[in-house]
Amino acid sequence: MTRSISDVARSAVESAARDIIENGYAVVKLSDIDAGNLQNAISTANRFFERPLDEKIVHGSTDHNYGYRPFGIEYSRVPERPDMNECFTLWSSRLDLIPNAADIQDVTESFLSWRDSLAPLVGAILDEVARTFDAPAAPEFEKASYLQMNYCL
Repeated sequence: MTRSISDVARSAVESAARDIIENGYAVVKLSDIDAGNLQNAISTANRFFERPLDEKIVHGSTDHNYGYRPFGIEYSRVPERPDMNECFTLWSSRLDLIPNAADIQDVTESFLSWRDSLAPLVGAILDEVARTFDAPAAPEFEKASYLQMNYCL
């Protein structure tokens, strides 16, 4: 499947795909709309993280993979070296994996809006990378996305 992007964006897509293949990452300038969606997601996440722990913890899965994850759950090699952040994770569009997701629609909607605004660009870049390896297209970005916002003081 080839995703539709403008001719103007085609060179940016090709450049980003080449950078990913050659360097392992790419830097892409966001449009004003995409930058606004990112800022909204960050602002909404900040307001969520500022809530009391007892309000946040009810939105985390028992395995800590979906929704809210408290400070210190993840760590580097040994539990005595915890990550110095709390986070919120949204996988694909699986709101059913986040306990009480209906109570935090501001958070999930801002995250999904951010993801959806990037989907055409990211999808086109990943399709270009896939073609380099003789694959017809990359997996559908929306279904493969794993968005995690980290928060630390």
